[in-house]
Amino acid sequence: MSGLREKKKQQTRERIATAAVKLLASVGEANATVAKIAERAEISPRTFHNYSPRREEAFCFFFENLVRRWIMEITNAPAEEQPIDLLKRLALTHASLPDDDPYSAKSIIRLIDYMSGSVEQDLIEPGRRLFQQLGDALFERTNGELGYVDAHVLATFAFFSGGIALQMNKIAPYQEVLQSIFTIFDQGVWQEKE
Repeated sequence: MSGLREKKKQQTRERIATAAVKLLASVGEANATVAKIAERAEISPRTFHNYSPRREEAFCFFFENLVRRWIMEITNAPAEEQPIDLLKRLALTHASLPDDDPYSAKSIIRLIDYMSGSVEQDLIEPGRRLFQQLGDALFERTNGELGYVDAHVLATFAFFSGGIALQMNKIAPYQEVLQSIFTIFDQGVWQEKE
């Protein structure tokens, strides 16, 4: 019976986290209150507090799941897929989702912006550890062919590339800018013309 109970708790925690990120992305940080998150997750504020004492834990839980998804993708990607292509594929997958999807590039960027500027210190360190794990996964996947520091830079760069593309979407469509970012990162700015 405890397996079913744990599964229901996990589902409720995921519903809360998804509702929190959807609200953050759609109405902003000030309006993503515990009461509104609970309402969107179809639970009471009291139930919300049974799962986390503050909304930041819900944001962090979502972020943890997102990074774990990326780690699984990195780990399970075809061996012949180059690291830059793998990370570009992941970024473009998020870019192709509708803006109201919690895993869309827009939602993720809003979440990262909020977390990097507003989250209490006790929640920043777990975020750093997650980026460490992401870089480690990329390094291990390449069996050391990609240097340790390079793997971490590339993994972090891929995660934040969406924010750069979003800032530049007045110049060109988001996905086009994202493609350009990865091309420049992969090939450099000054390519020789054939």
